[in-house]
Amino acid sequence: MRYIMNMNSSGFDKIKRGVKTHGYRLYDRVGRHLKIGDEILIRLEPELKECVLVEIVGVARYKTFYDMYIDFFDVDFKYRYRSVNDILKETFHHWYTEKEEKKYGAMAFKFVVTKTFSKL
Repeated sequence: MRYIMNMNSSGFDKIKRGVKTHGYRLYDRVGRHLKIGDEILIRLEPELKECVLVEIVGVARYKTFYDMYIDFFDVDFKYRYRSVNDILKETFHHWYTEKEEKKYGAMAFKFVVTKTFSKL
């Protein structure tokens, strides 16, 4: 399956350079469909002309965002945050409610860039 998402320049550039290789989200109706082998076409906002195609190569499900961030703290977060609680304040609590977390849980997915291109 191929999905399409739009992203700001900060996240897009990190993916394009190979610095960002994980996605973190709610394991909701959308997250549940992401499988190994799926592709995500990521388009750079606002013009949506530059794109990166990534392939999902790993998926992990968690009961809570805290548990997930503990597992990935050293991989993706230790240079930007002092603690998992700081990550939760700036990410999880910004995007999702505690009610949603209890209902769906969280997920992490690993991806690799397979193609970078510009649309005409």
